[in-house]
Amino acid sequence: MRSDVDLLDSLLQSQGVIIETLRQEEIDVYLFLADRYQATSDIRTDHIFQFVFRSYYRLDNAGLTDAFKDLYFETLAECRKGSRIELPLLCRRLYDIPNRKGQKTLQFSFATKLVSMADKELPIFDLYVAKAYRFVAPQTDRGLDARIEAYMTFYEHLRTSANWLKQQPDYCRFLDNVGNARRGWERLTEARKTDFLLWTAGKVDLMQQEQARGT
Repeated sequence: MRSDVDLLDSLLQSQGVIIETLRQEEIDVYLFLADRYQATSDIRTDHIFQFVFRSYYRLDNAGLTDAFKDLYFETLAECRKGSRIELPLLCRRLYDIPNRKGQKTLQFSFATKLVSMADKELPIFDLYVAKAYRFVAPQTDRGLDARIEAYMTFYEHLRTSANWLKQQPDYCRFLDNVGNARRGWERLTEARKTDFLLWTAGKVDLMQQEQARGT
């Protein structure tokens, strides 16, 4: 896995392409969701919020059942009312609902997207973030507890890494450069800005690898 120093060097080297790849609509839709989440008293009945959320985070592309999605948004609604749920517990709660193939799956990425909507200072984990750090997900043949523990170890690293990054002057200048290029950037929390940069950096990294394999 990349060290924080190596990650920062990679981000700075790819600064131009990261800014170019980060689309304005990705920020706009996130801000719409964040605003709607705060303004809606009960998101369980806000089907516009649910539809946009599912589309934005690709919840409908994961082969999950309506029962899973109902529990997902019920839990998010509980967080909206002030309830706090720990990631490991949330992962186990969602794991108990089989997917459309009848399989129980660990949906750690979707769990982080839920808690990060409720708490804007919590990071998001997904495939592209893992790619940026060179993090290898635990094998699916490992036990559920062991897999959750491995993910949580990396998740805590994400939090400490983000705190380290925002103390680096070059990284802060990078954030300012993104703000000059994208509307609404100033409305994002520091954690969410880092999410966007890590997600885009991982996406760029994967695109470049695919291009290299195709040549």
